[in-house]
Amino acid sequence: NTESRNIEHQLHLQAIGHREIAFTLVRDDRVAFQLPLAKNLTDRLRDLYGPELVERLLPVQTTSDDEVRVSGFIGRAGVSRQARDQQLTFVNGRAVDNAILGSALREGYHTALMKGQWPVTFLFIDLDPAAVDVNVHPAKREVRFRDPATVREAIVRAIQQTLESDRREWQQKFRAPPPVPSHP
Repeated sequence: NTESRNIEHQLHLQAIGHREIAFTLVRDDRVAFQLPLAKNLTDRLRDLYGPELVERLLPVQTTSDDEVRVSGFIGRAGVSRQARDQQLTFVNGRAVDNAILGSALREGYHTALMKGQWPVTFLFIDLDPAAVDVNVHPAKREVRFRDPATVREAIVRAIQQTLESDRREWQQKFRAPPPVPSHP
């Protein structure tokens, strides 16, 4: 069971990172799950996690400067988990683990997360391949950045802008005057 869960997790990572590919997982001569190719990340996330989660995600207010581009989806304020299993980050299309990325996510959410909770994120960071060292660990899941502060700042800024934009939209809905009833 542990091996099956690990395989399924790796397949999910590959499926999210490579939406243009269809995936099928066969376990004990049964199809465990089948994913068609997806037109976009929203469709792939819906196929993997269901429409309920997708409705609670915000498209990242993509930030782009000369060095780092941040895109993807993050959970609205209050959408979190007790474990980091839905906190996924990809660097140049590769699923990675990095303490700087995790720290930047928490800082970006700041007070929008309860203590002990982890944000739901499907974040893609694109930068010059020469600016990231993928040879830190044999599995290539750990990476090091040549300029970690720039990467961190780009992620924090993208998350804060996305959450702030959602907060403004939410506030405008409640500030709008009530609709005037039409009388026949």
